Amino acid sequence: MASRLLTCVTCGTRLSHNSPKSLQHLCQASSVITKSRAQFTRDATTLDATTIPSVALSTGGKRSSKITVVLLPDIRVSEETVAKNEGDRLYLKHKFESCSTVKQVQKLLQNADLKGGLSLEATVIALYTITKLQMQKSPQDRTLLHQDFFKGLCRKIVNNTGHLSTPAFILSLESANMFNMSAADYLQSALIAECTLRVTRGEFDISELFQVGKFLGHIQQDLPILEQIAEDVAEKWEEVDDKNIAGLYGFLVALPRVPNELRSMLVQKTMSVTPRLSPHDLSAVAKSLTRLQGNVNSLSVFLRLARFAYKYVPRYTDAELCDVLDAYIHFGHHDWSLTKALEQCVPNRVFTMHPSAVSKVMDYFSAKRVLSKPIFDAVAESFVYNAESFSPEEIASQIVPYGQLNYLPPNAYRFSEKVEELLMARFHLFPLEMMVNMLYSFACVGRIPLNFVNRVCSPYAEMQLEGVSGTMDKEIHKKLTQLMLAVELECPQFQTQRLMKKFSQPLDPQVPTPRFFEHPTMYILQQSLTNVLGGRQYLRHNVMLPSGYIADFEVQLDKEGHVLSYNNGYLNETEEAVDKRIVVCALFPHHFCMDTHHLLGRQVMKMRHLKLLGYQVVQVPYFEFGVLKTDQTRGKYIHQKLFPTTYKFSW
Repeated sequence: MASRLLTCVTCGTRLSHNSPKSLQHLCQASSVITKSRAQFTRDATTLDATTIPSVALSTGGKRSSKITVVLLPDIRVSEETVAKNEGDRLYLKHKFESCSTVKQVQKLLQNADLKGGLSLEATVIALYTITKLQMQKSPQDRTLLHQDFFKGLCRKIVNNTGHLSTPAFILSLESANMFNMSAADYLQSALIAECTLRVTRGEFDISELFQVGKFLGHIQQDLPILEQIAEDVAEKWEEVDDKNIAGLYGFLVALPRVPNELRSMLVQKTMSVTPRLSPHDLSAVAKSLTRLQGNVNSLSVFLRLARFAYKYVPRYTDAELCDVLDAYIHFGHHDWSLTKALEQCVPNRVFTMHPSAVSKVMDYFSAKRVLSKPIFDAVAESFVYNAESFSPEEIASQIVPYGQLNYLPPNAYRFSEKVEELLMARFHLFPLEMMVNMLYSFACVGRIPLNFVNRVCSPYAEMQLEGVSGTMDKEIHKKLTQLMLAVELECPQFQTQRLMKKFSQPLDPQVPTPRFFEHPTMYILQQSLTNVLGGRQYLRHNVMLPSGYIADFEVQLDKEGHVLSYNNGYLNETEEAVDKRIVVCALFPHHFCMDTHHLLGRQVMKMRHLKLLGYQVVQVPYFEFGVLKTDQTRGKYIHQKLFPTTYKFSW
């Protein structure tokens, strides 16, 4: 007997049946099928029924009884259902992302509209949202991670790890990566086991492998599955392109060490795809490079990124801009193209930028000694209006660069008034080290908030700064001593407390005497001074003054204007014979803002203090002394600096 053929119109399956008994069909295109929707065709004739006459199935021969076709729903989901579920997932994720508290998430889960068929998906997204909200709190406030509600969500995912879709599984891994092992170690163990099975079966594509490997590495770096993921990545290396290379770097950061077979290929691939990277991917790669130093040739890769990074400044989000500037600071790189791009973009966005992004911009200019007046003016203006919502760290980051680079904005009065108002209201929130840095910054520009000096210059504050170890950071101690000296010299009517331990180190970096003349400019300057004064015995070099500052050269005169001589570093005459002290300070590029003749704040404060102490300060900047090529021109220059009111006819 010839076989009888049917074709399902819904899914296109061809059925073969040789007996008049019931025929069962699993429809592959719909999960819910009714009798009225069942359609079968034979010879372009559409038949609607669950019982079809055998004559319609027979190719000849004797008529048979009717055949009953029983339709059974398939467990596989139709394309329409998949699209609907994906839309519901995106809608649900959007709803959860709009929640700002855990109570809002719980209320959303109780909504009846979200329970139909999406309970597991809703559980994963809810867990992710709750974990993300909890991680924004301080560690001592993360109590919800130990409550039954949170553990119930984890338990539900553990019991259904095999039924999670790939996006939901990766989202669960990301959630598990955010909290520590003690909060829900059973969830992490279950996800690691399921991940091992899926990687072994090859269920992840290259982009998904990067995400899975990154989260697994952050959870536990010594997992054996990470080596297998690295091998799979090497086998699928041709699939790495500009769209997923940021994920590759995120995965490599999570590894304890980058495999040797990936190092050379990684640099070559990055060099080739960098021009096609999006702003988001470029910032992600730059962020990863700061953590990969030593594992790959990070500096050469970053220099390649820097050729394109400045072009995307208007398109960066605040977080992406922070990542890019962090990389510039980390690698010690400065690019004037980036500075120009920031000068065009930041002043227009500063009032709407996140405070951390503004602070990072100021940190970059401070670290590179770049004085950008348009940005500094705009930041000072926004600070006056928005500083109430800033954290103490953000306030300090936006204040310190003004003193370091010796710049007062046009609204300096309102700016200083706002800072003093914030310090008065929130002084207890600022760590003492941060307060010392801010007050020192104001001292550099001659604007000392006297109301707060005694709060940091006191024995009690000194004990707090020393902490348990009993030793204070040298840089903080130096700034504290210099701050007290500034108050003593510039505000003599103000009485400050004394520190219990005197700072015994010089306030300036002191070069050891054997290395002092290694710099050619120092040697030439000493020769010029010797020629003008008439001998080397008339000057001292690398002198630590009683105030703690370092003078490159010191010359002393008597009441008649004669230069006094030294013997082994000591005056041949008594101190009473000294009427005038001249300090010669050589100024090199690192004493100025980058590529300008604008002195840094600490140098300006040093010159100011030396004058208040009675010294005649002679500054010899590199851009003036370095262009003089002959001994005669150098002698005339030094003579005019030392003795501006006298004239020598010949040299």
